[in-house]
Amino acid sequence: MKCFKKNSYKRYYITSLVAMLTLVILAICNYSNKRVYKVYIEDRLVGITAENPEVIEKTYNEVKAKKYAQGSEPIQEDITISEDSIVDNQQLVDQEELAKRLYAELEEESMVAVTHIIPGKVLERQLPMETIYVEDSTLYIGESKVLDEGKEETRQITVQKTISENGETSQRIVENVVLDEAQPKVIAIGVKEKPAYIIPVDDYVFTSSFGPRWGRTHQGVDLAVSTGTEVKASADGVVIQSGWNGGYGISVYVDHGNGIITRYAHLSQAYAQVGRTVKQGETIALSGNTGNSTGPHLHFEIRIGDVAVNPANYVDIEY
Repeated sequence: MKCFKKNSYKRYYITSLVAMLTLVILAICNYSNKRVYKVYIEDRLVGITAENPEVIEKTYNEVKAKKYAQGSEPIQEDITISEDSIVDNQQLVDQEELAKRLYAELEEESMVAVTHIIPGKVLERQLPMETIYVEDSTLYIGESKVLDEGKEETRQITVQKTISENGETSQRIVENVVLDEAQPKVIAIGVKEKPAYIIPVDDYVFTSSFGPRWGRTHQGVDLAVSTGTEVKASADGVVIQSGWNGGYGISVYVDHGNGIITRYAHLSQAYAQVGRTVKQGETIALSGNTGNSTGPHLHFEIRIGDVAVNPANYVDIEY
């Protein structure tokens, strides 16, 4: 009986030992036959893993999708997976570590780190209009008239601003649309020679200019002189009015042709009669203080086309 027990224990130990050795041998065989994969991006080794190629591909596609969602450009690079036996002293990486390495490897290649583009800003701009000058023979030299006010060009401009990684900014026009086309401004300028006029009186004092005065337009200039001062025709012409003339008192009008008339008012005496032809510098009246006058003076007008113009533009008046 005692011998039986000894043999039973002996067989048990032997069986256990054989089983353990078998497991070790199987583990060694499995380890030596285990295949691993080297993962490359271009020619850059990312890591060695025991994950199968399907898992590696899936991991890489997930990394690309994540980076694209973060704002990178679509990644064009592909991975290369090469099968190899285990390499001594090389640590295998799991799926999570492989994903980190893939992400880091693509960081420089695909992330938009160089520039930051700010969405285009839309502006409206009005550009200066062109001005065209045309000659007008009905206007005297120095006179002008606006024929067409014209219109500025309106453009809608979209400007895109870019900020580089070192903080430098630049901008460029990405769209330039004409909303309203320009029309040139047209100005007529006179080319007609001015007639030569002279001051009707000597030794005067200039007292009132052409233009607004006392709530209305003063249609001539006032030259203060003593009563009885000789009044001369400013240019050659024909007398068309002579004598009393309401608020003008005693006045003389001379027609110089081409719609040009000179008027001499507040006279004390008119010499030239209607229909008389007078020469420039010829005495046609004496100054006075008649009509609506506040003191001895000559009221002198020049009218063109029955419109009063400033005599200072036609005679050399001393102020």
